[in-house]
Amino acid sequence: MFQKQGDVIGSYLACTGVMTILTYERNDCALLAPWVEWLTEQIRMNPRFPSPEIEARVAVSLAGALLILRPQDPDLKNWIERSLKLSREVNDLDLNLRAHLTAVHWCQWVGDMARCSLMSEELEKIAQSPSASPVLIIMKKWMEACVWNLGPTADYDSALKSVQEGMKTARRTGICSWNARLLTQAVVACLNKGDLAKAGEFLQEMHSTIKCTQPLLIFQYHYLSAWYYLVVGDHSHALFDSKAAVNLTLETGSSSQEILCRLEMAQILKSAGETKNATVQLDLAGELIPRSGSLVLEYRYRMAQAQFSLDEGEESAGLEFLRRAMALGKSQGYISMYYWWEASVMARLCAKALAEGIEVEYVRNLIRKRNLLPDILGRTLENWPWPLKIYTLGQFKLEKDGKRLAFPGKAPQRAFLMLKGLIALGGKDVGQDQITDLLWPESEGDTAHIAFKTLLSRLRQLLGVKDAIELQGGKVGFNPETCWVDTWAFEEISSQAKKAWEDKRLSDHFGKAIRLTEAALALYKGNFLQCDEGYDWTSFQRDRLRRKFLFLINRFGEHLQEEKEWKEAVDHYEKAIEVDPLPEEFYQNLMISYLQIGQSNEGIAVYRRFRKIISEGMGIMSSRKTEAIYQSLLNSQNPSVGRAA
Repeated sequence: MFQKQGDVIGSYLACTGVMTILTYERNDCALLAPWVEWLTEQIRMNPRFPSPEIEARVAVSLAGALLILRPQDPDLKNWIERSLKLSREVNDLDLNLRAHLTAVHWCQWVGDMARCSLMSEELEKIAQSPSASPVLIIMKKWMEACVWNLGPTADYDSALKSVQEGMKTARRTGICSWNARLLTQAVVACLNKGDLAKAGEFLQEMHSTIKCTQPLLIFQYHYLSAWYYLVVGDHSHALFDSKAAVNLTLETGSSSQEILCRLEMAQILKSAGETKNATVQLDLAGELIPRSGSLVLEYRYRMAQAQFSLDEGEESAGLEFLRRAMALGKSQGYISMYYWWEASVMARLCAKALAEGIEVEYVRNLIRKRNLLPDILGRTLENWPWPLKIYTLGQFKLEKDGKRLAFPGKAPQRAFLMLKGLIALGGKDVGQDQITDLLWPESEGDTAHIAFKTLLSRLRQLLGVKDAIELQGGKVGFNPETCWVDTWAFEEISSQAKKAWEDKRLSDHFGKAIRLTEAALALYKGNFLQCDEGYDWTSFQRDRLRRKFLFLINRFGEHLQEEKEWKEAVDHYEKAIEVDPLPEEFYQNLMISYLQIGQSNEGIAVYRRFRKIISEGMGIMSSRKTEAIYQSLLNSQNPSVGRAA
């Protein structure tokens, strides 16, 4: 009507008014598209606007609509910048707030989290104006929750607080059109926190508030429901909701939402064991991502590629995908970019990254922020960000949050003795009576029990790490989710190394065995509690761990000698003697290695070093084998002596 009458101002106001309703209330891409096309055509034919106020309104409406309809549109960034500038110049609070909401949302989409934080701060200042309308305050609370959920702080409690404040304003004013959007952020926060019960409650509430005329919110409900069912392990319901979400994106033509759904469905199918179908969905997402302009989606896609490749045994490709994903995450400060992933998947990828030295500090921060728990590999890693680390091999040292624990004044030796005794007995599921027998062998039952409780409380207080030591059903032990003990890591890795040496079926069994052996030997810095050899109860664990150490040293050394890698063998046995200077076979093999590389003098020096150690410390003679190797070294210096003999 306005267009027929030649009313340009009326046409613009009518168009932007409809677009605002479709963008912020209906979220209907199908209905929104023709209005966007009409408006862009009008601007193309006549780029001059009747007034700065009209231009500002058009810029804000078009930026918001394009973000929903075509977030990859090359003109979107320009319209966002124009909307921010023009709404500020015309001093329209409503327009300025909506422009900032769109800008923050766009920053999240493309993955510019640094600018997202800056825009959020500006948004906060605008919303504090006394003239801000209730609906804009509610919109601001929604975006605030988005930033808390997806920003670098990953503060889910603050996200829930913003949702509650937004809902409170909605109830007070009767403006409920944003309730479902607020609830989406409540669901995201609870799923990220691991509070599945509350997530389920919020999903039910969200379902009851969505109208059939809000296809985008219906999509978000199915999308979040699929994530919820994935986490609880209900793959059937997860696939049902995921398929419903995909169908909605195809109906509305939203490629950005389709990417999200394809990535989510790939995770669900993978978790359900349908790897082939999962790969199809991942590939479909991968075809769309380059046109999306979203670094966030690229990050998620690369992480999924890493997961799929590593799970299929494609180590080289998986690590390359992981490097690219983690490098991108580090550069953009991504912490909370996983809408649908299970924590166990994230923990596994983070552990792999730490094991391979990939963006270590970023990964450690990601683990802390997301409160990830270590998987099997993670529990062996010294560089996992453990609240408490305990060293007993060649030293006794405690570290809390990466810093050595220091105790001013007299060291709490009695509490340390309990800790050492617990580790000597395995550190897990140790009977309370076993500890009391070690520390109070002559005390009566009740007396020993009281002393145990008192000293355990004292030890927990000294460590200062919540739940580090657990006591349940008369069993005491360290919590493997918060504590790293070097003996545990050494035993796990050494067992894997032994299996790799013995498994001839692996095409790269030597390579794997060597990597694992080197990792285990790096942990073994000396004998177990070597300063506490006076306590009989340390000897069993010490001898057992030493046997594992000797096996790895000798097996790896044999391999080096078989491959005639004599220089590497020299380095190997020299390091072994530094850790444990007593085993005679170390000296024998070191002497042989020096002989093979023509360094007889060094080999003879090794022999003399060994003779000094055994004569002074042990009072025994060297074996015939050692003497024979020594004679070979002498002969190599003067071959004629050997021929004359």
